[in-house]
Amino acid sequence: MDNITKVIGLIILSVGLCFLFLYVSKSEKYDENEKYVEDKMNQIITKITDSFDIKLLSVKFCLDIVIACMLLLFYQNTFLDSLNTMVLVNALFVITLYDLKYHIIPNRALITLLGIKVIVVLLTIFTAKEISALFLLIDMLIAGLAFLLIGVVCRFMNKNAIGMGDVKLLSVIGIILGVNDSFHMVITGMVCIFFVSVIGLFLKKLTRDSELPLAPFIFAGLIISAISMGV
Repeated sequence: MDNITKVIGLIILSVGLCFLFLYVSKSEKYDENEKYVEDKMNQIITKITDSFDIKLLSVKFCLDIVIACMLLLFYQNTFLDSLNTMVLVNALFVITLYDLKYHIIPNRALITLLGIKVIVVLLTIFTAKEISALFLLIDMLIAGLAFLLIGVVCRFMNKNAIGMGDVKLLSVIGIILGVNDSFHMVITGMVCIFFVSVIGLFLKKLTRDSELPLAPFIFAGLIISAISMGV
């Protein structure tokens, strides 16, 4: 395949992945004691026809085009590496919608993300003989466990600083991207949180007790890292 064909294929797959993550997240059952009921979650899908959501999906589609072109044409990443990034982009896009609206990280989105990662890893091992399966596995496990440990420690020190859903999200991101890329992305996301917090406090839109959802900033970190570093 030439690069233009790869870009088009990646964009088409990205659109499909977006709706896949929307579907699996919508179908998840939520405990009413956690203040999240299934009827509310259905609004994510049913409101897609609204003008706001059409605009939102249009922006997302434009991002797909930019990221696909940067990864495949500018950074010359392999198709599978680029697909790995696009899978995470779509998962975090949907997770961000849920985190902003309902303050929850859908478990099924994370499980689906891991399932697709397994497929991508197997394809990578079979198509790129120079890549060691053991190296990939160790890299994924180290990153996943490192973020899990960091998240648990942060939650232990301050229970309100990070939720268990955020801890699971960070761990899954580590598994998906590996050590180097995941740390770049998360650090970029933390920088975004810092600036938003400082500006919010300065403008008195936030207080020291304000709780910010983590997923949107991690999503921003991924977009910035993908465009600026080819993550």
